[in-house]
Amino acid sequence: AEGRLMGVLTRDDAVRLEATLWQAPADLPSRLAAAGIGDDGVVQIECTLRDGNGERARNDLLVSAAVEGGDLLGLESGDLGDNTPYTEAHRKTFGGRVIVFVRPEGPTRVRLSAPGLGDVEVEC
Repeated sequence: AEGRLMGVLTRDDAVRLEATLWQAPADLPSRLAAAGIGDDGVVQIECTLRDGNGERARNDLLVSAAVEGGDLLGLESGDLGDNTPYTEAHRKTFGGRVIVFVRPEGPTRVRLSAPGLGDVEVEC
């Protein structure tokens, strides 16, 4: 259970995987065009391990991604000590988080999984 220890919020182990599509700022297309950069169509899915109280979990797990209808470009956790190639279909979370990069080719489904947790599907 979540608690407080000397005024500090404590977190528990993950009970679920949460995944959401990152939403670019509304002015991004015009900023890219002004910089001479084209839109490459890449989407970013932010994955977070959550404990039973909805807080970011204290543990880290291996998250796997499977893509239907697009290309998996890579996973990134921000852990500088993790030398897993970006193009692998899995990466351990860091601080309970990992980001998945996908290039959709029409309707695309991304299934995310972590050991002991239910799978999550994201459509992009």
